[in-house]
Amino acid sequence: ETDVVAITIEKTRFFQFIRGSKLHENLVKLNSIRETNTWKTLTESHTFRGLTSYQVTQLELILKFETVKAEELLVEEGKAFNKAFIVKSGTVVVMQKHKTIRELGPGDFVGEIYPLTKKLPSTYTFVAWPGPELYVLSQDDAIQYIKKNPGVYMKLNTVYN
Repeated sequence: ETDVVAITIEKTRFFQFIRGSKLHENLVKLNSIRETNTWKTLTESHTFRGLTSYQVTQLELILKFETVKAEELLVEEGKAFNKAFIVKSGTVVVMQKHKTIRELGPGDFVGEIYPLTKKLPSTYTFVAWPGPELYVLSQDDAIQYIKKNPGVYMKLNTVYN
């Protein structure tokens, strides 16, 4: 809409500049994870909606994509766990004392952030229902992400019942 002064760099020179750096590695990783539609899943999620584009990108860089079997136990009530999940597609059932509390769908956070970051047992059981696709968030990555993004902690502090 207005005049712009821009500086350009040839593609090959840019790649030479970033080759071997963390930036190159992150761009490759980001491209790979975005092929699974992480951006859409996160930005349309009621849990993650409102995160800045930087926060979404940082989260994408630590997620791993995984398809799990139906009825696979993701987190077990009363036991410590070392990863959380975000549903890409399918359903995850939240149970407590063998009773279904809630069903989670696309964009929902699966796990409990406080017990995950404090290495405590889970209050709930989370079971994958017919073949969901999930993004996996490791305990160490979650801890580091929360340290850098403390406001996101409250968004992930879900009460299921």
